[in-house]
Amino acid sequence: MATQYPSAMSLQRLINISSAPSEPQHRRLLSDQPHDSEEERRRSRAVHDAMRLILFRVSVPDKFLVSWNTDAQHLIAMHTVNSSNLSMWPGLPNDFDTLPMVPSKQNSDLLRIFLKLLSRYKTSLDGNPDPNNPIVKFYFPFCIQDPLLLQIILYTSACFLNETGHMPKMAVMAHKGKAIAMLNNQLRSHNYQTGDAVIAGVVQLIVDEWYWGDTDDLKAHMRGLREMIRIRGGFHTLGMNGLLAKLVISHDIGIALAHEIQPFLGNGIEYDYHDPAILPFRISHNTPLIFNLASFAASAEALGLHPMTASILDDVRFLINAVMSLPDHPSPAELQKVSTTAAWMYERIRSLPEDSPDTKRLFEYGELTSQANLGGLSEDSPNPDSAKTAKAGTATSSNLPSCRRTTPESESRIQQREDSGGGNASEVGSGRADGNPRVESSAKSKVPLPETLKVTSGPDYMYSVIRLAAMVNIRAIRDRIPLSRACSIDEFLQVWTTSWRVPLTTWRCALGIFNWAMFAIIPACHGGPHERFSRTMYMISMISRAAEDWGLMFAASRVAMRLQRWLAQGGKGGAPMGGGQAVARHGFLNTNWE
Repeated sequence: MATQYPSAMSLQRLINISSAPSEPQHRRLLSDQPHDSEEERRRSRAVHDAMRLILFRVSVPDKFLVSWNTDAQHLIAMHTVNSSNLSMWPGLPNDFDTLPMVPSKQNSDLLRIFLKLLSRYKTSLDGNPDPNNPIVKFYFPFCIQDPLLLQIILYTSACFLNETGHMPKMAVMAHKGKAIAMLNNQLRSHNYQTGDAVIAGVVQLIVDEWYWGDTDDLKAHMRGLREMIRIRGGFHTLGMNGLLAKLVISHDIGIALAHEIQPFLGNGIEYDYHDPAILPFRISHNTPLIFNLASFAASAEALGLHPMTASILDDVRFLINAVMSLPDHPSPAELQKVSTTAAWMYERIRSLPEDSPDTKRLFEYGELTSQANLGGLSEDSPNPDSAKTAKAGTATSSNLPSCRRTTPESESRIQQREDSGGGNASEVGSGRADGNPRVESSAKSKVPLPETLKVTSGPDYMYSVIRLAAMVNIRAIRDRIPLSRACSIDEFLQVWTTSWRVPLTTWRCALGIFNWAMFAIIPACHGGPHERFSRTMYMISMISRAAEDWGLMFAASRVAMRLQRWLAQGGKGGAPMGGGQAVARHGFLNTNWE
């Protein structure tokens, strides 16, 4: 049986890895202030959750490594590694001695870190990639057996271990220097200077600089890559049956969206690459960014969404489509209509409970029961719509169905265009401005709690993430401001830390939703302690979608880029920044925590 490798868990379970013998002092001080407002208490919880998340982030390698010795020259093999089974991916040799790298303990351990940990999160949010994924099946074996790409892999692992405090900076720079020297040698060769290996290597160096490195180096690599692709003849000439082009473009788009700028490699938002493959629609890729997919109300059960959560997503989709439908030069009346709709949506969603939509349903049911006890409603009236529409099978973040492809019958049904726009947004002009179902019924004087309202206790974290991300999206459209301005630091912390309370396997089954939620907050992460980690998870969602359904990922990304351009109102936005300064400033904040 194949070895089961640890994947990231929800934050609720991750808290248990802390070795703290008691509650942190700063938490006790915060909790001892009885006069704090609810807003202050919520902010304190978000900050505390953020600190615990950083603690987990830095402790991950400890599951694979023990401490380096004092001269920092030896990594101990990962505790889950079976030394007799080193072939982690199909097509890889079992013996590292046959690989094109200098045989050393450090190189072998760095390669194990990549194969056992980092590579598993290249195309999968939960660290369990599909073995048939083309990146797993073709790209990784290609990288491992090319000398340049293998050296860049060692450098990538070294960057990661330096961030987590397991490797000194000097060793990282030695690996980087060797990778750059090998790259320059190939660039001087007419036969290799624009080959697939060189282009793939520069792409990985760009990612490494964006996560851990220097802004000037990042820009230099991007300029060099653009020139290499120009000399090669365009994206459509890149090899590996288009896989390399997909990796280059998705990384370029991902960095551009994170910084609210135009892609550097493409001409605006155009690329001379087209994938003719038509793949079955995966419900896990459903996203609010594309209008003519299945409504979230129709796919709520498959995605494990509460009906209220699905309604929020359909509203966001309706609003984004309204922006995309505006002419190039909209009239003031057209802009005002979008703003008014956004304002209505924002107030409706803001009025919803923070932790669970069932809170509102139970509250409404309690009011209804009180009215019945007072004789205000007749015994023969039907039940309220809110109770009728709540399905007993709706799932919370801790109880979700496994992700699956749609059946042929449901696939044809969910791809029908939702002409109404979806959600409750279409009811703006119907007089139901409160966004809540009408109470058309009553109950008996003693009304038992219906089975549909007997929900599991505790918050619905997926609902909380989607509600908060939707508020950021909608507020940006309402005020027509960039997402980086619409999303406050507090909101970023709330969305980011709450998202980790949802199991990553659950997010993998709702990949399109996760990517959209990260799209809403990622422009606000730069320079903070969560920059590297949030950039990584966001990029994983981009690469996963690109590998599984290129057409859908690219279509959603085009909408995202158009939306950002509209929000900026012609502004130039920011610029890509290397992640080295943030890692150096915040990477080891947790070393003195208790």
